[in-house]
Amino acid sequence: MPIFEYKCSSCGVVEEFLESASSKNKHDCSKCGKSMQKMFSTFAPRIAAEKSGCAKNSCCPNAGRCPHSM
Repeated sequence: MPIFEYKCSSCGVVEEFLESASSKNKHDCSKCGKSMQKMFSTFAPRIAAEKSGCAKNSCCPNAGRCPHSM
């Protein structure tokens, strides 16, 4: 099951929930109790950059200079 990120529409807190892609669950913020909205994730591109050794905070000697991270 994938992890989805939700952001509170009131206070901006971001939380992660493990749920199926077809889930219609509504989530309330653990901080203020208001409704949360599903966020679009940047998971796949970030992982691809890390696997190629191009992550900006990587220990790779080319970190931050790789064409994949630009």
